[in-house]
Amino acid sequence: MNSKLEKHGYFIERNFLNRNTADLLCLYSLKSVQDGISTPGSTDDPIEHKLSWNLGAPGHAAFDSLLGIITDKMIQLCEVELFPSYYYQRIYLEGADMNGHIDRPACQYSCTVNLGQSDQYPIYILDKHTDKYTEALLEPGDAMIYMGCEQRHFRKIYRGDWYSQMFLHWVDETRPECVWDGGTTPEDLLKQYTDQWKSILYNR
Repeated sequence: MNSKLEKHGYFIERNFLNRNTADLLCLYSLKSVQDGISTPGSTDDPIEHKLSWNLGAPGHAAFDSLLGIITDKMIQLCEVELFPSYYYQRIYLEGADMNGHIDRPACQYSCTVNLGQSDQYPIYILDKHTDKYTEALLEPGDAMIYMGCEQRHFRKIYRGDWYSQMFLHWVDETRPECVWDGGTTPEDLLKQYTDQWKSILYNR
């Protein structure tokens, strides 16, 4: 396992996504709100504040393949054999927050990636070594990679206008029940659509 991840329970990876990729995904996240694909945060969610836009299942073609594409990179960074679990894209709005929590079993190896922002929105994580919270400030394209089921993390009330980010999650062989059951490669996902070309392209 990566020595920083083992010692601290997290590490920061600058330019996890290059800036052009982050900008493109940020554009899609904003357009998903405009197109009515994203949904507003739930007032019943005990962790996430209702002031957000969220893109989970059934997802979006611009994001669906990302988890598979990045898996090899995460394996190299974490130095652990990993299997994709799921992703979730969220735009935080002014007044949003994220209560302190640890994640469910499907989030064993996680990363949060800044896609774009009007203002900074730090995430705080409990350092395994110091037993103190550390503030992580990410620029677009940067990621915090962390042990989601072990290290408690939270965000304070957001004072900016908007902040777009993605959660990406993996598990190792100790949690096979949490492996993502969707397509894991761009080729798989493309095939799902091209096999349905007739109903997609000629459905008038």
